[in-house]
Amino acid sequence: MVRSRQIILLDGNADWTVRPFVVCRVSLVQTAGHLAKTERGKVSDSKLEDLFAFQLDALGLTGYVREYPAIPGRKFRYDFAFVKERLLVEVNGGTYTKGAHSTGQGIARDYEKIRLGQDCGWKVYPFDGKAIKSGEAVEVIRQALEINENSDIR
Repeated sequence: MVRSRQIILLDGNADWTVRPFVVCRVSLVQTAGHLAKTERGKVSDSKLEDLFAFQLDALGLTGYVREYPAIPGRKFRYDFAFVKERLLVEVNGGTYTKGAHSTGQGIARDYEKIRLGQDCGWKVYPFDGKAIKSGEAVEVIRQALEINENSDIR
């Protein structure tokens, strides 16, 4: 069951912040314990993915798998998967720099990955670094899981 919570976080300036539902201004130092093993047994080296995992865990949204191979016969792996709910999350860092997700080839690959996930019956949510850092992404996913949970009851 998804529950609403208030989170008290200590940011980098040692100020306490209380925000309902939204995890924001989280120091990346706080995510040190969240280098989770992925489906392949590899430890993630993405600070944005680790921050998102920290935010999910802080809200009690722990039913996810990292680096999930949702497309049969393809090497694509999605950053986060809520398998029972058929919900995938892609964290696209480097969208405002010369990263892999900002080149023509990278954008085309991201579109293909999203389309394939949708074709296989998944809800796919791509987020950029700004959405992760602001807490917008975790709030969208919390709401999507809540909607999914309520629709399962009916």
